[in-house]
Amino acid sequence: MAENLGVEGVAVHPALALRVRRRRGWNIIAAVKQAVKIPVIGNGDINKPEDAARMARETGCDAVMIGRAAH
Repeated sequence: MAENLGVEGVAVHPALALRVRRRRGWNIIAAVKQAVKIPVIGNGDINKPEDAARMARETGCDAVMIGRAAH
């Protein structure tokens, strides 16, 4: 629906999955990427460069956003 309204990209942070299940919610990022044609930015559980590379590889996201680990 967002794509049809003109949204040109989306950032996805599966915070609830990360908190409740105590594991990466990257499968949610992958599902969003498969469902839309617009760029998807993955976020969450990135603490080092290798995590960012792994997220991009495992989810197919177009970019990775780094939050708290950037300090």
